[in-house]
Amino acid sequence: MVWVIIILAGMGFYISTYFTLVAYGVVSATTRLMPSVCRLDERSCQSVLYTPYARLFGAPNFVLGLFYYALILVSAAGGWLASSPTLLIGLRGLAWATVVLGLYLTYALIERVRVHCLLCYAAHVINLALAICLTLV
Repeated sequence: MVWVIIILAGMGFYISTYFTLVAYGVVSATTRLMPSVCRLDERSCQSVLYTPYARLFGAPNFVLGLFYYALILVSAAGGWLASSPTLLIGLRGLAWATVVLGLYLTYALIERVRVHCLLCYAAHVINLALAICLTLV
């Protein structure tokens, strides 16, 4: 199960990194670092990065995602999920809070922003899978 958590957190970290690099102009939205089916379309998906919903807690959600996924990666790879019950309980709570937030953000994407962002949806599915995996560890 730990390897599944590491893979999922790695995928989430990759998506958050891509969003961060595009938002700050480091790479183009059409970079080859992302498969073409997942790239941010300039007309729609990329606009998601600049809506109020992309900064719910002040900092951009995708930057917060970098810290979230890194915390899970380090915890899983370091073996601390099994050795620290307190850390595991905290990560479970954080993961399920992220799922609830993801439900709100998905609603906002569909109903408020009216943009279908495949990478956003993928990140929310990854977050749900991480929450389930952390619960089952």
